[in-house]
Amino acid sequence: MSLLIAVGIILLQLSADPFAIWASESNGNNANAAETETTKYKMILSTPEREHLMGEYEADELIKATPANPVIAGHKFWGWYEEPNGAGIRWYFQANTMPAHDVTLYGFFTIESYKATLISEERTATQPVVYQKKINEPTKPVKDGYTFIGWYDAETGGKKWDFATNKMPANDLALYARFTKKPVAPVDPVDPVNPIQPADPAHQDDPVDNILPATEKTNITATVKPANDPVKITKQSKELPKTGDQENILYLLIGLLLIAGTFGYIKKMSHK
Repeated sequence: MSLLIAVGIILLQLSADPFAIWASESNGNNANAAETETTKYKMILSTPEREHLMGEYEADELIKATPANPVIAGHKFWGWYEEPNGAGIRWYFQANTMPAHDVTLYGFFTIESYKATLISEERTATQPVVYQKKINEPTKPVKDGYTFIGWYDAETGGKKWDFATNKMPANDLALYARFTKKPVAPVDPVDPVNPIQPADPAHQDDPVDNILPATEKTNITATVKPANDPVKITKQSKELPKTGDQENILYLLIGLLLIAGTFGYIKKMSHK
């Protein structure tokens, strides 16, 4: 009888809140789940060329890893910032902790300048040039006996630099003036001088003085006497006639003798 009474009391207690036991067990499990579940946030690195997910971290977690500095040709990297173009707070890894939200850090770059050196035999000039900008074209150099043909990116060979289209690379640059030797102009040949032909004595009617060479000093004296008197011929010369003139003088003497003989004959006939 007492046993039946005890069972009845227990049933009455359960009927008052039949879900009490289940609820107590369920609340205990939910509390354990809340204690083990954590939230992680994304760390994104952004550059002008790409975006990269560095990792996911819990709030207030110290980020120990430091990313490598990104490289962009012709630019200098300055660091990671919370806003673009170097604005906002600069992020220092191993010093900043993760906030309770996703974070995007922006790489900040500035464009670089490089040195362009222009080398010629006259002088060497340098100028700073911003990456991907054009080099100022200098005055054309001059070299005696040579023609300037342009600026090249090597002392020998290389490529000719076009100041209108070529742009500054991401490094220092040297340009060399190049020349070619001018061709030598041909000299016009001198026309030959025709030699003067000597006169033919046999066909010459000039006086005796013109027959004798100008360099010779020859005096010839002829005296005409009667036919009985011999012809007296006096010849004075400081220089002997040249071999080519001896024959001419012989002819002259014969002619003079004939003239003298003719005069002598005429005189003789006139006395009779």
